[in-house]
Amino acid sequence: MSEFSDEYFRSCEELHVDGKWATIKAQLAQLVDKYVPSKTLSTRYRVPWLTNVMKRLSRKKKRLYTRASRSHGKLRETLWSRYKTCKAEFNKGMKQAKEQFVNNIISSAFDDNDTKPFWKFVRAKRCDNNGIAPLKTDGCLYSDSQSKADILNRQFSSVFTRENTIDIPVLPGVSYPSMSDIVVEPYGVEKLLSKVKPSKASGPDEIPCRVLKETAHEIAPILTDIFNCSLSTGILPRDWKSANVAPVFKKGNTNLAENYRPISLTCVCCKILEHIVCHSIRAHLDNCAILSAFQHGFRSGFSCDSQLLSTVHDLMSIFDRKKQVDVAVLDFSKAFDVVPHRRLLGKLRHCGIDGLTLAWIESFLSGRSQRVIVDGVCSGWSPVLSGVPQGTVLGPLLFLIYINDLPDSVTSRVRLFADDCLIYREIHNPEDQLALQKDLDILEQWANKWGMQFNPSKCNILSISRSIPLAQILFIMWHCTSERS
Repeated sequence: MSEFSDEYFRSCEELHVDGKWATIKAQLAQLVDKYVPSKTLSTRYRVPWLTNVMKRLSRKKKRLYTRASRSHGKLRETLWSRYKTCKAEFNKGMKQAKEQFVNNIISSAFDDNDTKPFWKFVRAKRCDNNGIAPLKTDGCLYSDSQSKADILNRQFSSVFTRENTIDIPVLPGVSYPSMSDIVVEPYGVEKLLSKVKPSKASGPDEIPCRVLKETAHEIAPILTDIFNCSLSTGILPRDWKSANVAPVFKKGNTNLAENYRPISLTCVCCKILEHIVCHSIRAHLDNCAILSAFQHGFRSGFSCDSQLLSTVHDLMSIFDRKKQVDVAVLDFSKAFDVVPHRRLLGKLRHCGIDGLTLAWIESFLSGRSQRVIVDGVCSGWSPVLSGVPQGTVLGPLLFLIYINDLPDSVTSRVRLFADDCLIYREIHNPEDQLALQKDLDILEQWANKWGMQFNPSKCNILSISRSIPLAQILFIMWHCTSERS
């Protein structure tokens, strides 16, 4: 790759973005086939507590079993005795290794506040998680992988919206100052590549993350040139706008396709550029104080905990004043998948994200395609007509910008965590209840105006007063945020 880097800058300077990307992609694929060894791994005995010592003992046990089964007479009895001793030693060692492994991840959860290894171990021990369950459509149940992939692909494509571009609303007020154009430096690209997790899945380009990490220094200048060329022309390679969709079950009936969420697996190199664009946009949003203080989702320094603490503080303050507060818990339906692109671009322009950056984002959103993969079997490709792709780096930030003006449209207090919305108001008289109802009507009008809609089955209304026990109030508030947590 070091030798290819010199050749690339001599021969590929005049190529467009697609040509440059095709060149480095082909070179990486060729070098991987030639130099990277591969082997088939058996998953039968691959448990995380199987150490090298235990592997050697397992091989010794297997050799003793083979020799004992082929021997005769006194040698056979001796070998069988040695095999039983080795087997007992192996079983005891495996039991101790497993106990030590579990103790370590539990200690890590308490000492380092890292619970991911523990829950990963719990999920691995579950016996009811066998991938995608058989899916029901048109009164029939389909269990083969190809049918499940096609059913899920049709379901994910059915939620896309076709935007009415005749009368696109605009945000009131003066637009924010324009952000400067983005320039990518090789040092930053190399730093991001060196932090790529080797175990992460590759996207449609099929470039292994391990290769990108190991060759970070050599390919950083090439990718920097491709990134700058893409940002200056507003053109993305076709691979970067394709996604392999992994369906993730949410809740409800496992046999219904609508109960699965699409997570897009995109090209890692595109995610590197998205990270750079996202960092620049966040800096612009922070400098101009654009994002609402009531939005706690997908933001540094904010979380479910900060949202819960601030909300409970408001409610308890009203509670201490012996007043009633009415709360509405709202949830958007398929929020990330139905965002209209033209309306989103208008809001980005209002926030000062214009020029070359806006042109690049427009190209990033348009002309996308996706396919669903179930058990290694792929569905056909389908066009992505709306939404911000779930699983990308830039998608969550684009959604925050799109929903950012919602709290300003009402007079009641609003709390947001991504697409989850909480609106509440202190009640002194019936006029306050009418005002809260008016705000709910305004939110419905806002959703219709911007191409969104609420999911009635996930919306709830509750009234909090001194007659309700404090513990019950805290449980309700915790339950409202538990899904996001």
